Amino acid sequence: MSGKEVVQILRKDRRYDNINILVFTNMSNDIMSEELLNAGASKVITKIDIEALATNIKQFMG
Repeated sequence: MSGKEVVQILRKDRRYDNINILVFTNMSNDIMSEELLNAGASKVITKIDIEALATNIKQFMG
């Protein structure tokens, strides 16, 4: 199952309407990032950008 499929499944389930979905991937280009965001991801972070991952986790956790 791809990350995009996971995001789509989570977004179809109303129980997860209020959660942020961070996608942490090494398979990211502009097209894939846009597809993930359109599927409902809150943020797409490449595995080479650890600092962005930490920043976004802190932001979404409040």
